[in-house]
Amino acid sequence: MKNIVLTGFMGTGKSSVGRRLAKELGLRFVDMDAVIEKDAGVKIKNIFASRGEAHFRRLEKVTVGKLVSGAFGDGLVVAAGGGVVVDDENRAALRKWATLICLTAPVDVLLRRVAGGDDRPLLSVEDKKTEIEKRLKDREAAYRDCDLTVDTSSIGIDDVVKEIERFLKT
Repeated sequence: MKNIVLTGFMGTGKSSVGRRLAKELGLRFVDMDAVIEKDAGVKIKNIFASRGEAHFRRLEKVTVGKLVSGAFGDGLVVAAGGGVVVDDENRAALRKWATLICLTAPVDVLLRRVAGGDDRPLLSVEDKKTEIEKRLKDREAAYRDCDLTVDTSSIGIDDVVKEIERFLKT
């Protein structure tokens, strides 16, 4: 089985779905954000605060390189950051290495899901809804280029996993 990469905007359930999907398929789960934090020795919000988004995106690119070169092995379900596939090189490399699955939800659902945390540096702005709308528009083409899109707004984790499993069997 090919590796699986879950992408999509923050709050769509990439990590929760990824863990469950990996368990169901007997694969290993890798959270790219956790890898970046481990490698950098600091939390992502601190990377954004001290070095900015561009530096974080460079760290993401390094992590993609490690993944596709086999540094973590194969048989993986990867929860990738929502912006990783916006970079054409990242998306092309991941596409060769994995099945790309985008998890989505409407803006109001995303806003509700991410409203409580302070660990979302891209949303450390006054108008979170406008920021989400802007970033979704910027990412629309990259998300549309994934192999499968699953709207997680009205179904639970188990149903999302079942939908992905059905797609993988075809």
